[in-house]
Amino acid sequence: MQRGIPDPADPGLVAPPAPRYATLFEGMNFTTYDGDVLQAPVFSFIPNLQDNSFVTSYVMVRVVADILGLDWDFVGDGQATFSNGTTTVVLTNNSSTAMVNGAPVQIMASGLSADARIMHDRFFVPAAFLTDIFGATISFNQGARTVTITN
Repeated sequence: MQRGIPDPADPGLVAPPAPRYATLFEGMNFTTYDGDVLQAPVFSFIPNLQDNSFVTSYVMVRVVADILGLDWDFVGDGQATFSNGTTTVVLTNNSSTAMVNGAPVQIMASGLSADARIMHDRFFVPAAFLTDIFGATISFNQGARTVTITN
């Protein structure tokens, strides 16, 4: 999937997409680049059974991919792949290890191990995981229960 806008100086080239951002909250609707409307792109989840008092924000990975301009593919066996052309991340449902450019990387949320999860037919990860790998900025507003992602 090619992203970006045509370069008027050379119609054969595509300029990088303009910086994007989105503030997401629990239960909201998010309209993707393709016009799909996704519901509940953020939810609170206890990702670590050793510390059930720890709750973190999980985001729908398709939403993060759109905000960051990533190519993505979902495989029927509970896997999802995201790439910016330089870095490729493969997530597996119920696994706390992602493959980043072929190397295993632990999925972490505030210093604790966390799993990628499929919930309600949607893939979710801790909010900061993909943004950290792809160099985006993320901020949390605990009072408003929002996650803001800036690319």
